[in-house]
Amino acid sequence: MEKLLHYWNQTLQGEVDETVLKFDNELGNGFIEAYELTSRTKFIRIDIFLHQKLTGEPFIFEDEDKYLPIIFGDASSIFLGGRINEALNGVLLSNNKENLAWELSVNRRIQLVMLRVEYNYFYKLIERAPSLKSLCNPEQVYTVFEEMTPLMKGSFYRMFEIQHSLYKQELLFACSFYIFHLLIESLSQREKIKEEEGNSLNIKLLMKARYMISETEGIPLEIDFLAKECGISVSSLRSQFKKAFGLPVYQFQQQVRLEQAKKALMKGDKSIFMISADLGFSSMSHFSSLFKKEFDITPKKFQLQFRT
Repeated sequence: MEKLLHYWNQTLQGEVDETVLKFDNELGNGFIEAYELTSRTKFIRIDIFLHQKLTGEPFIFEDEDKYLPIIFGDASSIFLGGRINEALNGVLLSNNKENLAWELSVNRRIQLVMLRVEYNYFYKLIERAPSLKSLCNPEQVYTVFEEMTPLMKGSFYRMFEIQHSLYKQELLFACSFYIFHLLIESLSQREKIKEEEGNSLNIKLLMKARYMISETEGIPLEIDFLAKECGISVSSLRSQFKKAFGLPVYQFQQQVRLEQAKKALMKGDKSIFMISADLGFSSMSHFSSLFKKEFDITPKKFQLQFRT
C-alpha cells in the first residue's frame, strides 16, 4: 500500500508519512490513506479538494488478480469502459478492470472509499445467496451498482470523522468491515436479478443511454427511441437514469445541448438564432434563458468574448 501512496505523491507533490499522504498546494489539498487491514481486506480513504484535473496512468497493484475493488462514494467521477464520465451516488464493483476506472472531479470536495476484498472471501460469502451467485458469477464479467442504504451512508461518513483517535486503524477496520457486509446483505435481498427491469439498476444499459445522448452532439432523442435501443422500458429508463446519475433524462439532454451551444458560439460562424434552432430549443429566448441559468452569462455576451 505504501507504493500506492508514493505513486499518488508523484502527482500531488505532498508528503508521505507511513500510511497517509497529505498535500496542500496549487493542485489542491487533502489526504489519502491506505491500510492493509487484514490479509483479505485492504482499505483506501480519499478526502481531497482539487483545483486541477489530474492525469496519468492508473496504478496497477501487484496482487491485482487476487482482490475485488469496491468503490463507495457520492462525489467521485466514474468511468465505465473508459468512455463515460459521470458521478454515481452509491457503490460500484467489477471483476474487470477495463470496466471500472475512475478519475477525480475538480472544484468539489471528494470523499471516496475503496475496499479491496480478497476474491476467495467474497465468493465464499456470496455462496449463501443464489441471487448473488447469479449477479457476481466468477465465470463471467460483471459490473454492479448499488445505492447506499441509510446504514451504509452512516458508516461511510463515519469513516471520514475518524481522524485523531488512538484507535483509528481499528475503528476504520470496524467501519469498513460493517459497510462491506451491509453491501453484501443489500445485494442479497434483491429478489430477482433482471437484465432489463426491476428495482436493481442495470448500469450497462443506463451507460448506453447516456452515451447515445452524448454522441448526438445535442440533437434531442425521443425517450421512446432511447428505451427501445437500450432494451428497457420507458418507465424504467426514466426512474433508473435519475437514480444512477442524479438527474432526469431530459435534463441531461439539456446539459448536452447547452455544452454544444457553447462550442458553436465559440466557433462563431452561426447566429444565436441558428444555434438555438439547430439544437432543438423551442425559441431563442428560451435558449438564452437556459444558457444564462446554466453558465451565468447570456449567449450574446459569451459569443462576444471570442470575437476580435
